[in-house]
Amino acid sequence: MAVMLVIMAHAGVPRFGGGFIGVDVFFVISGFVITGLLLRQPKHDIVSNLRYFYARRVRRIVPAATLTLVVTVFGAYLLLGANFESTLLVDVRWAALFGANFRLINTGSNYFVPGVAPSLITHFWTLAVEEQFYFCYPLVIFSFVALAPRKYRAVWLATFLVIAITFSSWWSYHLTQINAVAAYYSPFTRFWGGAQLIAASARLCPRRR
Repeated sequence: MAVMLVIMAHAGVPRFGGGFIGVDVFFVISGFVITGLLLRQPKHDIVSNLRYFYARRVRRIVPAATLTLVVTVFGAYLLLGANFESTLLVDVRWAALFGANFRLINTGSNYFVPGVAPSLITHFWTLAVEEQFYFCYPLVIFSFVALAPRKYRAVWLATFLVIAITFSSWWSYHLTQINAVAAYYSPFTRFWGGAQLIAASARLCPRRR
């Protein structure tokens, strides 16, 4: 559903101009799934849990992402010929380091502006935001699991998430008035979409043993 909303928005299908909301649907679902995964992970020390989590992320994300970037560069070179832009290589380097969103912020890229050709790897910004989120979020979860008393674990985690989501919502509103491009691509303005994480933590924490 999330992907189809985005596709229809880009295809100009009538009444689907706001289909980019599919990106937020994706973030919420991803956050819900990953939170449940983190809370169900076998009880080990924080470092071991982080190592296990990131090893799984690397195996899941890196091969497909690398193949996509390589094929995009070669495809663009072969198909565009003299129109091939070297800036694509810079974009690819940023995407390979999960920083495509910051690259788009720095270049002021806005694919909602008619007549402006977006980068061929613009779609990597969502993956970048997701992975930036997971650079720090697992540490938060594992710290609460390790340090919080079992009966208060869900409350502590939910409190943290309420505060973080509230701040992110405010920052999203504030930054949109100043720099809409940065507000659209920033990981700090996207955290509010994780409201479902609270439900996940409250539901799953009591099962932790």
